Order: sequence, then structure tokens, then C-alpha cells
Amino acid sequence: MDFLEKMFRIISLIVALKIIGMVILDFKAKAKLSNTRNKLNYGLASRRDLSSLSNASFITWSLGILTELGFSNLQVMSYKLSDSYQIKAFINGSDAYIKFIKLNPKDTPLDEDDYPTVGRPEVQEFLGTLERDNIKIGYVITNGNFSDEASEFAATMPMGYYVKLVDGCELTRLHRRNQKQYLVANLD
Repeated sequence: MDFLEKMFRIISLIVALKIIGMVILDFKAKAKLSNTRNKLNYGLASRRDLSSLSNASFITWSLGILTELGFSNLQVMSYKLSDSYQIKAFINGSDAYIKFIKLNPKDTPLDEDDYPTVGRPEVQEFLGTLERDNIKIGYVITNGNFSDEASEFAATMPMGYYVKLVDGCELTRLHRRNQKQYLVANLD
């Protein structure tokens, strides 16, 4: 074998290995996405899974849960391209606003229990929106946590207003409960 033939074989091997590597990485990405979808579909999702979703996927997934909980006439009222969406819905004969605050995956720590928080200012701003539009029921939903100040503020709403804070743990619990009911109903 002469030098050129050896070089041609080495280059061919490198190209073949690169192609195989790209196929493996593509397969790995598809398998991870499929795994996340299955977790979300079967009620096995964690906050880490929620954090890995795009903003649009997080909202779509959450809207599915709200529909299962009895919300109807879901309409997007406003959204920021980054992390905050507001939905108008109908529940128990009343209008309600739902504000979604999705924390970015880059903000999500490796420790499963240490998530960033939504603070009192965001909840106060949301109450202002409720008062402005004369909506008495509100939900703030996040994949993270709420600060103690935000929780205390939500517990002391002005007369006639109700704001429920749903953190990532509660959101996954609601989903698991609904999926369990769905699976039991369909197995009977």
C-alpha cells in the first residue's frame, strides 16, 4: 500500500466515524425527547422534566392539566417570549386569570430540591392585573418555587380575591393524580 492509499483509508475511516457519531447523537436526542414525552404522558414527570421543556411546550402541557381540572374557554391574553404567559379561563361559573412563569433550564440547578423562586413582586403585579380587569380568581403557575413573601402575600388577598400559587411540585402532583384517575378509569 502506498502513502496515498493509506491516507485515503484514514480519511474515509474518519468520515465514517463522524457520520456514525452524528447518527448516534441524533438517536440519543430523539430517545431523550421520547422519554420526556412518555414521562409527561404517564404522569411520571419531575420538575426537572418541566424545566427542560420549551416555554410553548410547558404552557401546552400545563393547559392540558387545567382542562382536566375543569377549566374551559382557555385564551392566551398576553405573553412574553421569555418566560411569562397569561391565560384567561372559565372555572365554576367565573372568569379566572392564570399566569405561567416558566423558569429557564439554565436557571435550574443540578440539585432537584433547589429551584429558583418567584417572588412577591410578580404576585403583586398579577393582583394588579386582576383588580384592573375585575377578575376575582387567579392562579400563578411555575415550574420552580415561590418565596415565603409571595406565599404570605397570596394568603392575604384583599376581600373577594383569590390567588392560588402552584409550584413545580404541586403541578407534577396534579398531573400524576389526574393521570392515575385517567389510567384507572380506562383500565376498568
